[in-house]
Amino acid sequence: MPQLLLACLAYLSVALPGSTLGLLWPSMRLSFGAPVGALGILLMPGIAASVLASSLTGRLRVGTGWLVAAGTLLTALALAPSLLALALAMGGLYALLPRRPAYGPPPAREPPPAREPPPACEPPPVTPPG
Repeated sequence: MPQLLLACLAYLSVALPGSTLGLLWPSMRLSFGAPVGALGILLMPGIAASVLASSLTGRLRVGTGWLVAAGTLLTALALAPSLLALALAMGGLYALLPRRPAYGPPPAREPPPAREPPPACEPPPVTPPG
């Protein structure tokens, strides 16, 4: 069972960065002014590295634990430059802050318009008997 858990974590550490880029690219490309097809250029080095790593893994005589640890470390090192992006760093810091209103309490609402009072109920006129 621990080996299955380790394999799942290894898959997530390898697959998550690529899938995140694919998810975020439509909005990121607008800020860069890049076409949608530019994502393929960004993904090519990662795909080439995956093919190279897959083909060389069989020749290495390294245990699974060391191989997963090295792969996770290399993934973390590859993602480290993204910490330099100010917007990403600020978003990470914002996630750590306690939730509270961003600009103080909400503005006071205007009171609803005054309604006209209901018509006064007058008793029916009393007519003298007779």
